[in-house]
Amino acid sequence: MHPILVRIGPMDLHSFGLMMALAWLAASVYLDAHFRQAGYPREAVSSLILWVLGGALIGARLLYLAVEYPSWTDDV
Repeated sequence: MHPILVRIGPMDLHSFGLMMALAWLAASVYLDAHFRQAGYPREAVSSLILWVLGGALIGARLLYLAVEYPSWTDDV
């Protein structure tokens, strides 16, 4: 797999980012259908999906900071 799929001016479309976005979209569609079948309101499902996405992004950034912190302090 190519790391960079498309270059448009100064922007790059990375294959990892595209696959992550497609996975999030597929999970969102699946959860929406599953929860609607169970009788939950659509607004609650949409809200849940956005909160989980926000939490995942914040958690991933905090993990990255925790793992890479020693390399930043070595450069000082």
